[in-house]
Amino acid sequence: MAMNVKADSNPLKMNSKIKGKNLIAAVKAQDTAKLVEYASENKSKKQVFTFKKALKDLTTKEIDLLWEDLNKIIIKQAEIIISFTTKGSPNKSKSSPNKSKSSPNKSKSSSKKVCMEVSRIIQASIDIAFAMLDNNLTLSQGLLHMLVFLNFIIFKIPDFLESLKYSIASLCEKMYQLNFLEAGSEQITFNTIIYFIKRTLQQRASKKTVKDVYAMQSFIPKIFTMSDVDVREVLNLYKKCCTAPVYLSMLEGQKIITSILIASTSHITEIQNAIESYLPSAAM
Repeated sequence: MAMNVKADSNPLKMNSKIKGKNLIAAVKAQDTAKLVEYASENKSKKQVFTFKKALKDLTTKEIDLLWEDLNKIIIKQAEIIISFTTKGSPNKSKSSPNKSKSSPNKSKSSSKKVCMEVSRIIQASIDIAFAMLDNNLTLSQGLLHMLVFLNFIIFKIPDFLESLKYSIASLCEKMYQLNFLEAGSEQITFNTIIYFIKRTLQQRASKKTVKDVYAMQSFIPKIFTMSDVDVREVLNLYKKCCTAPVYLSMLEGQKIITSILIASTSHITEIQNAIESYLPSAAM
């Protein structure tokens, strides 16, 4: 007689459930090596396991606890990166006189390697956050706390970890676009728009960088009202945007310039002067 097979007996689904529980256990134990391993499987086309599948099989309470533990990991790991940024090259006074002259460079190279490893741990957490958004799951407070923290430190992350900075900004952008942030709480991503704008002003900036800013265009009028923002820095960035060829050559860029002019009424003369000095024929 044939036996009825329950849906949960599907080996692929069972494997996903087991990995979901194992993910929770690894994070709770702060097993960062296992977390990175799962992140690698998540991105591999050869593996059945994905964060998206694993999260579907977890309860809301389990996900909340997962993010509580992830935040502990992220803060601890981020301190390593911030320490590298603030201290720079190793303190030569602590170097042994018997070491070769190249030892400081070797030490710095070693520190960079550590930061690269740490960035993979933080990236794994960001990947889990993206999976939650893809599943349209209720956001945990822990995830929002991570977003606030990463937004705050984005400019403390060294340039050789640019991919990590871009991942942080992209997560903030996606949450902003999907309206996951309640009215008034958008300020937790204020560094994201500044980061995106700075990327557009780099040498050989691509049109994609302008589109990143355009995706958060509605944020532009709000940024001057935020207490944590350096108004003068933002104004200088806005002036550069209004005269940057990559903006002037794109419809999205021109719309951003319009938003800047509308948002900066108290500084309109200063911005107009910047435009006129770049385009002498522009009469505004």
